[in-house]
Amino acid sequence: MKAGIDRLAEAASRRAVPPARDPEAILREALIVGRARSRAASRRRRAMIAGAAVIALAAAALLVWTPRDREDVVVAAPEGVMELALGAHRIDATAGARIASSRAEPQRAVWRLDEGAALFDVAPLAEGGAFEVRTPHATVHVRGTVFAVSVEDGGTRVEVFEGRVDVRDAQGSRALGAGESYATSAGVRVPDVLASRGARAAERRLEDARDVVAPSPDDAPVRAPEAPPEDAPVVPRARAERPAPAIDLAHVRALCDRGEFDAALSAIASARPPRAERGDWAMLEGDAHRALGHTGEAASAYERAAASLTPTRAALAGFLAAAQRERAGDLDAALAVLDRTHAAERGSPLEERALAMRASLLARLGRDDEAAITARAYLAGFPGGEARARMEALLAD
Repeated sequence: MKAGIDRLAEAASRRAVPPARDPEAILREALIVGRARSRAASRRRRAMIAGAAVIALAAAALLVWTPRDREDVVVAAPEGVMELALGAHRIDATAGARIASSRAEPQRAVWRLDEGAALFDVAPLAEGGAFEVRTPHATVHVRGTVFAVSVEDGGTRVEVFEGRVDVRDAQGSRALGAGESYATSAGVRVPDVLASRGARAAERRLEDARDVVAPSPDDAPVRAPEAPPEDAPVVPRARAERPAPAIDLAHVRALCDRGEFDAALSAIASARPPRAERGDWAMLEGDAHRALGHTGEAASAYERAAASLTPTRAALAGFLAAAQRERAGDLDAALAVLDRTHAAERGSPLEERALAMRASLLARLGRDDEAAITARAYLAGFPGGEARARMEALLAD
């Protein structure tokens, strides 16, 4: 019997080991071959086989215990803005941003932003849902809103454009609403390109929230069409021409989203929007002109939009118009539209930025007393704001 076992062991020791397909197979093959060879070789040979089995066991253990919840790290391209989509949510990351997700589900998502800046357009979550953004300095919890997060060496800034967020850091927890921001240290800022996109996203949220269903009478009698008399002559119907497809807001907005701004302007010029939508069309016209660098045309379009939109949306349009007027060098017109649309007043979605712009415009126009009052209002409302250093310097002059 022993001789038969030795022969089997000798044959097994010469057999090539087939590749294992999984960690359990690695262990199984290593142990079987190890036992067979140990019966047919010397003690030294047995020690070497035992070592090989231990190595195979360690390799299998590493395979078995490799974490499955690895983070998917995304680094934004060196130029431009990278757009990510997660269901109904959208994330825009600036060049060089380093963002990772350990859990990216539509209703329960955890993102980590290590450096750079990103805009988060989070759709309303169902009951029990959660969306969280973590940085080295703070954690942001939301239920459905539009906000931007910027991370630099010195700290983190959170800026809200629509809805509310909760920010937690070493100093505690605080709630931020639309137009408010918080920074763990001064000097960190949100890039202008994300601020502009955030304002547009907030504007769209307001558009979607409007009730556009007109009431209709439910007691109007419905009459069946009357049949023609039997002896009436048969008159051939003229073939009706098929109407041209209507140009609506969704079509123009899609053109802007694809970067086809010249086509969007052509579509706007040929459209006949109803009076109730003229403000929306003017906003899109301003966006297209601004993207093409037409500062004067963009400012005029935004001002027309502000004249017919709701107060909150008019403040957004006014801020954009003022920025274009300032870029063109018309400081008086920029200040006038900023004040006319109440963009710098409490509750405006761009209150912080509008206050800073107003203080700077007043100072450049030589209206120092008014500039100082506006700068103090900024520091009182936004002590850790992005423009804090500029406002303090303005007061020191």
